[in-house]
Amino acid sequence: MLREQCGWFELHVTVPDEDRVRLVKRLRGELKLSLPEAARLLSLKTGPLVSGLEIEMRRVEAIVRSAVPHAVTAVRRVHD
Repeated sequence: MLREQCGWFELHVTVPDEDRVRLVKRLRGELKLSLPEAARLLSLKTGPLVSGLEIEMRRVEAIVRSAVPHAVTAVRRVHD
């Protein structure tokens, strides 16, 4: 499946600090994250937010943009 999806990707997200809680609440609800998983996302300040197949990263990117329309996002290929 990894080969079919053209590699492994990371989603990088930059949002103002005042939007972080709202973003993580939305991600927790949409992705059914546990409290520890949500806390990990909330603590991230730099680097990738999540990683996975491109289609998954595009889905999470859409959730991020719906929660925080002015968020800066980038889906980057890590490796094949």
